[in-house]
Amino acid sequence: MFCPNCGNPAKDGASFCGVCGFALKAPVAPAAQQPAPANSAPAPVVEAPAPVEPAPAPVASAPAPVEPAPAPVEPVVEQPVEQPVEIAPEAPAEVVPEVLPEAPVETAAPAEVIPEVPVEAIPEVPVAPVEVPVAPVQPTAQVPAQPVQPVQPVQPVAATQYAPQGTYQPAAAPVAPAPKKGFDFNQITGQATAIFKNTVMPFVMKWKIPLIAGAAALVLIIGFFAIGSAQSNPKNIVENYVEGLIDGDWEQVYDTLAVTESEFINSENYVKFQEKNGKDYSSITKYEVQSAEEAAEELLDKYEDLYGDKYADLYDDAMDEVEDKLLKTYVVTYVTNTSSSPKTMTVTLAEQNEKSWLIFTKYRVSTEGMVGKHTIRTYKDATVTVDGIKVDAPAEDENGIAEFKIDAIFVGEHDLKISHPACDEHEEVISTGTDRTTYATSLKISKAVKEDLFKATQDNIKKLANGAKDGKALSSLGIDCTTDEDDLDDLKRNYENLTNSFRKTDGTGLKSITYTAFKDNSYQESIGTSGGYSCYVKTEYSYSSTRKSYWDNTITQNTDTYSGWFTLNYDYVDGKWVLKGFSYYNYYY
Repeated sequence: MFCPNCGNPAKDGASFCGVCGFALKAPVAPAAQQPAPANSAPAPVVEAPAPVEPAPAPVASAPAPVEPAPAPVEPVVEQPVEQPVEIAPEAPAEVVPEVLPEAPVETAAPAEVIPEVPVEAIPEVPVAPVEVPVAPVQPTAQVPAQPVQPVQPVQPVAATQYAPQGTYQPAAAPVAPAPKKGFDFNQITGQATAIFKNTVMPFVMKWKIPLIAGAAALVLIIGFFAIGSAQSNPKNIVENYVEGLIDGDWEQVYDTLAVTESEFINSENYVKFQEKNGKDYSSITKYEVQSAEEAAEELLDKYEDLYGDKYADLYDDAMDEVEDKLLKTYVVTYVTNTSSSPKTMTVTLAEQNEKSWLIFTKYRVSTEGMVGKHTIRTYKDATVTVDGIKVDAPAEDENGIAEFKIDAIFVGEHDLKISHPACDEHEEVISTGTDRTTYATSLKISKAVKEDLFKATQDNIKKLANGAKDGKALSSLGIDCTTDEDDLDDLKRNYENLTNSFRKTDGTGLKSITYTAFKDNSYQESIGTSGGYSCYVKTEYSYSSTRKSYWDNTITQNTDTYSGWFTLNYDYVDGKWVLKGFSYYNYYY
């Protein structure tokens, strides 16, 4: 049988459709159909309320003559014929839809289903009455309705048959299904399907988007806590650190470190530093990570019997050191493919101030002993770079020497480069520690600078000698002198002494001096600790002078050539060399 609601096959005897849950009528055995007379013409099968006995004689009142069938007409509206039908008392009040879906016609054997015959195919019938009892024919729109013979009261219909197309058949009253024994799977399934279809599905469709969004949010929350817990697990951090060391993955190692980033402390610089300084851990074949407590307890169990209370005291001291909740210490025991003896390394984790994802406690590998500070003492006019990164000097300096400080740098070897306008470029490898200082106060003066200073010294010697001979002031000589008050006072005193040597109060003394040769005998190779340079020059000169006799106060004039020595001391200040002092000797006239 088929469900009249959805059209799907249903199990015979089922009370509900297994697909849509529709309530089904319980079919009963069809009533036996009165066989038609052998000599009668086929007629449409009409469902009657009850079997009608054939008339023993011709009908008193014969039907009116039937006109020949006209051409096909529009479908007619079926008019039901009211017939008295008694309703079974036990029938439920359920109303069966008038229109029934197409289904196989159930007929009593051996009767056949008589096909529908078009109106045009009906032959003309003689007007004379036919003495053959026939069932009453339902009138159509083309044939006027004829009076119906009175019939006996009928019993309730035992079964429902589908009438041929074009013939009205009143719907039979539904019959309550007989109760089934045992578990009716189809019935339960039908009820569940109906509930799901009529209650659950509307709810799901109404709240589909909120439910999907809620489920997605739940998945995200679960994933958030799972990933956050894994990332904040201290032991996992230690394992990531060790795995990075073994693989040489310095970026992974850096991600586990507790660092504050700066110009020198960042992932890129750490990778470069480790490629130069990093220890090779690739030979590690197996390792185990234990907390310091676990490792200490293991050693206690191992050595307590051997060393007794002494080792127990050591254990207590070890426990005191790891009680700091801000620090977590782990012991990594490992073996390599080059040695069968196990080795250990200690990894300490420090709790960070910030939280991981604002919720989880964040631990990172402590960089104590890995990161330190370093100071380079050199000339304030120098440019200092470490590993290619410029280091700025503070404004303060001490006698031209400044401290170039690095607050945080990885402990190990680094490339130091110092450039100075007056010196050759200085390069060296420095070893940094937790707090160290490198002194670079003896940079080598470049050859070009020495040549320039030698030329400047020759001109300055001439200015000093002639200025002293003529009694001029130092400030009028056109020489760049120091601005340091103490050094300037010393310079003025030296110039005054030269003036007193070349010029006498009685009017005698050096009258002229002409330098014929200069020779640079400077021996200083590097710039001084204060940024100075001394140019030591031998001079050849000719001169004329006057001299007063001690005996008779007579004045004599003398002309001659001689040689002497001048040493001029310079400081490099603000990008130029300035004279801060000089000395002379072996001048004779």
